[in-house]
Amino acid sequence: MDSQAESLATLTRQLTGGISAELEIADLDDYTNTPFDDQTRQIDHVLSGFDSDIEVAKERNAQKDLKINELREKKLREVQQTMHSDEKLSIEGIKPLTKSEENKILADCWQTFGRERQSNWHCLTKEGRNFLHHLAYQPWVRDSRPCPAWVVTAAVSERPDLMDATDLKGRTPLTAAIAENNVRFCLAVFTQKTGKLEELGKYLRRECTIRESSNISDSELTCLHAALTPRHFSNQNGSHRAKILLNLISMAPREMFTVTDSHGRTPLHLALEFDCSSLPSQVNIVKMLLQRGPEALSIAKKLDSDTLPDRSTRPPRGPDLNRPLANVSSRRDSGSKFETYSLPEALPKTTNEIPAYAKRRELEEKEHRERQAASDEILHHLRLLCLRTQDPDKASQFLKKLEGNDDKVLWFDFGPRKKMSEPEFKKVFDHLGFESVLQYVAFPQIDVKTIEESGHTEGRTEWIPDPVVIFFDWLRHKKRGVKKIIRVIVDDFEDHEASHNSHSDEGIEQALDGFNVEILDWARPDICPSSLLKFGQSLREINLYWSGRNPVLRAWSEAEGLCKLRNLERIKIIKVHGTQSSRRTEENLHSFKQRLEKSWSQAWPAGMHRLPIIEIDASLPAHLGHALAHRRGLQRGAVQPSPFNSHNINPHRWMECMKRFSEEFRQIVGKLSNMKRPVDSIIPGPVVVALIDDGTDKDHSDLSFNRPFRGTSFEQYQQGSRYRGVSPWWHSSSGHGTLMARLIAGICPSAVIHIIKLRTFAAQDSEKLQIDTKSAIEAIKYATELGAQIISMSWTVKPPEEDDTSFRNALHSALTDPQGISMFCAASDQGKFADRTFPHAGNQGSFRIGGATATGKTLDTVGDKDKLDFVFPGHEVVIDHWYEDVDRKTLDEFDAHSGSSVATALAAGLAALIIECVRLGVVHTNENPEKQNDPDIAVTANDLALIRKSQALKQAMLSIGTDMNTGHKYLEVWRLFEAKTTRLNEHRRNADFLGQMETIAGLARHFLKR
Repeated sequence: MDSQAESLATLTRQLTGGISAELEIADLDDYTNTPFDDQTRQIDHVLSGFDSDIEVAKERNAQKDLKINELREKKLREVQQTMHSDEKLSIEGIKPLTKSEENKILADCWQTFGRERQSNWHCLTKEGRNFLHHLAYQPWVRDSRPCPAWVVTAAVSERPDLMDATDLKGRTPLTAAIAENNVRFCLAVFTQKTGKLEELGKYLRRECTIRESSNISDSELTCLHAALTPRHFSNQNGSHRAKILLNLISMAPREMFTVTDSHGRTPLHLALEFDCSSLPSQVNIVKMLLQRGPEALSIAKKLDSDTLPDRSTRPPRGPDLNRPLANVSSRRDSGSKFETYSLPEALPKTTNEIPAYAKRRELEEKEHRERQAASDEILHHLRLLCLRTQDPDKASQFLKKLEGNDDKVLWFDFGPRKKMSEPEFKKVFDHLGFESVLQYVAFPQIDVKTIEESGHTEGRTEWIPDPVVIFFDWLRHKKRGVKKIIRVIVDDFEDHEASHNSHSDEGIEQALDGFNVEILDWARPDICPSSLLKFGQSLREINLYWSGRNPVLRAWSEAEGLCKLRNLERIKIIKVHGTQSSRRTEENLHSFKQRLEKSWSQAWPAGMHRLPIIEIDASLPAHLGHALAHRRGLQRGAVQPSPFNSHNINPHRWMECMKRFSEEFRQIVGKLSNMKRPVDSIIPGPVVVALIDDGTDKDHSDLSFNRPFRGTSFEQYQQGSRYRGVSPWWHSSSGHGTLMARLIAGICPSAVIHIIKLRTFAAQDSEKLQIDTKSAIEAIKYATELGAQIISMSWTVKPPEEDDTSFRNALHSALTDPQGISMFCAASDQGKFADRTFPHAGNQGSFRIGGATATGKTLDTVGDKDKLDFVFPGHEVVIDHWYEDVDRKTLDEFDAHSGSSVATALAAGLAALIIECVRLGVVHTNENPEKQNDPDIAVTANDLALIRKSQALKQAMLSIGTDMNTGHKYLEVWRLFEAKTTRLNEHRRNADFLGQMETIAGLARHFLKR
């Protein structure tokens, strides 16, 4: 054969062979099928009709192939005619049929076929199957003449309504194809155009509802559940499996993402357990599920440790990530939730084995790193979506289950405006541990004290032009480790009377740099667009505060303005000032929208990024409007000192006695904590008091000596407000909670006080704050789960109008906790009436505390006096004598605050002190072996467990000494504590720490009735 003929033959093979005669459908070339009719079934006329349609399709397919080949040959002849006989044929420049040419022929083929044959495709076979079912059930195997894949495409295109029909097995066509591992059918369905696919997804909605009354198995509940079932497509490679899943997720109706199987699992749960063989594909599957169906995060089936990636324990296996590495043994330390790993006990002995072992080990470590990276990425996307879509309390619960970290804070809210130095700020907040991603950060106008004001360096002053930068730098510090903030809220309006200047553009840039903020509500008018470009590439929403000046609008809407922020979805213009008329303002805003639309379309042609929604608001957000209206003259929680005239008031013996003893006790505890101890020395943890109130201003000087506070808040800002979030527990709404914490810490300085903030609201017919019952129930549950030994509730609420079962159950769970919880509740101060107020009325196993005068007489306002457990000094005495900085208005502002509220805090503090004396008695016994064998002297861990029980604690309190005239309800503390205080003082002055500890141990034995 001469060279020209050989070249021509080669060209002919290229043009007529190696090119698929069908529409290219995501690597379908590997999938073939047997003829449809296997000649083994009974006669089914509908089935026969379907088989006849298939045969017609095959004939049309042959005709289509013939037409394509004819066009190829025609093109080949045209090429040959342009060549000279002596010219060597080159095939590089010869192009076969284009894809569009082939697709046009194919589309004409299946569209004609569909229109002609579709009229009977809705008919059902004996198995209840329509034509699409018939195609879905066919066994697609290799080495057989393929049925045209376009038949599926044609059927779906002409009759999409057949997609929602179910056969006698309860399967839709798509679910049937997945269950039968019919990959070719699935891929053919997904060749529809995007718009068509979205429309097709609507026909899958029926799967989301028909399952409730059927006996469908979990693996075939919906097409998504089926596709995520491990045994389906198990023999296919990961890329085809991933393609099917990603296409299916993109077309599924939103309702399908929240359908749960008998175990409560949504498709998201299944995806996290799913092993896709390809980690990048698995990450993409989870990401798309989160994007399309974020509601699945709140479904009842919890994303628990058996479902979610566990970064802290085992090497990951796909999203489940729980399979240990080969040749690595895992062990779980006793009492630990973490697993550690050790190498095999023996290494290979022969030289030849060592390279193979090292290579295998290297591959295993690489696989482990890859799986760990995939796990981290999945966790990151789960965390982000949760923080973007869930309320703070739900997000906190979810992430605690996800990552098992109870101490991490998901948000930071400074609280109301106050003046504070940087060292003071750090002292108050340095103990907080943050997640790497925060849901939101909120700052009011902050007045940072100068060095001179804070007293750190005499005679020096320091001007801080952008004070909030200090606090964002504090969050950025590696100790806090915050890397991303989703929402930032800053009140930054100028207030010349208060000497507050807004932050500069440079200051805002420095504050937000690197945090990848997504929603910005920085209330400073006319932020420069160039500043936004420096830190705002992640912005999705932004509130822009506008002074009314048109040049600002022009700057925001020009080519170098907001249009450069490609991720923006919503822009809100808030007008805060302005001298222009309403008509001119409207004209300027209208022009702003037009310019922004133009600049956006030029910056992102062909719809690469959708134009953000633009909102115009002529009023300030609620939180800022309120702040501006009350900025001068009202600061919630701030109280003014009451007049104090020492000549008209006699010192109160009860408080005087306990304050003196508390001071001695505080010094013992402080010295004990600073002492070096043997390695095997065991010191029981201090008593935990859960203070359920309206928060605590933890920067108060009376609380500075106490150990670091912890807390949580059940008060969320009003729903619908742009200032959505949690009211910080480190701020007391009325000042009441701060006073209660001061009283408890004042009596028992070593107690760990855990602040639990209730939700409060203003009643319509009263200026006083009311307690939300639901938040009270949640707070009691939280205190129980926390493991508190004492719960202090210095408030009362009316019995729930609806069913009070939840309230009673929460109280019962707390009071029957096997570890021992004592609950102190305030009596109602509503006069001489039956007291049916909660929490005490919900379970009378709690301590009911009433307020007393300086002489021990129960206050006249206390109802049901005979049903009190104890009476303690009331606020009339305490405020006037010991907390002169607290105005009576602080107590009167809160409707639930009563004359008994202070008495309740004192009772809780005294109970905590009794437990602490026994705890120190245990420490003293453990460190003095000679005392351990004498049961009359030794104070043991069993004694500590006993004193935490309510009944034992009540007997210990009665042992202090009571006044018979008060029905043995008023504790005359001086009977026991005055002499002990004198003895402790003597030991301290003589540097006799052992004597101090023996005195406390003696008190412990007294409480234990030794």
